[in-house]
Amino acid sequence: MTHSVNSITQAFNDIEAGLTKNVHFSDANVVMVSKDHYYELLSKIESLKEAPKERYIDNQDGTITDTSTELMWKQNPEEDIYTFEEVNEIKSNFVGYDDWRVPTIHELFSLVDVTRLDPAIDPIFSCKAWHFWSASAYSYYSNDAWLVGFYRGDVSRSNKSSSYAVLLVRNV
Repeated sequence: MTHSVNSITQAFNDIEAGLTKNVHFSDANVVMVSKDHYYELLSKIESLKEAPKERYIDNQDGTITDTSTELMWKQNPEEDIYTFEEVNEIKSNFVGYDDWRVPTIHELFSLVDVTRLDPAIDPIFSCKAWHFWSASAYSYYSNDAWLVGFYRGDVSRSNKSSSYAVLLVRNV
């Protein structure tokens, strides 16, 4: 069951009190399996809300640099959808870089913009409101992995044999 809150403070208090693990916060449904992971993502939400407007730099070459995470993202997702096993085999040489990779769940979730819906990502990215694979396996069930849905900015898991979109990233 999802628990609605009006502030991060309320979310922290409700988690501390053991009232919930699933919280609906400002159009972003975040579902976690542990308090530590939940706190980390709530902290990211708070820091992103305070991020300056110049957070993203359009490099005018099909890439976006995120100044708050020091990551470079492809502006567009890969053209195909992939299973989890296939995403780790993606090799991309794009605008002179050959070190593109699938982002971790933390990196991918950092793109969620809780002030937006359908998609919950800055329009500088050419992303639909699809679900995107992360490179992070789900530790409690080895057949699943983490993904982010950019309709509302939700974090969920899915079976590794399912096919989803991929947005590649590299370290700056």
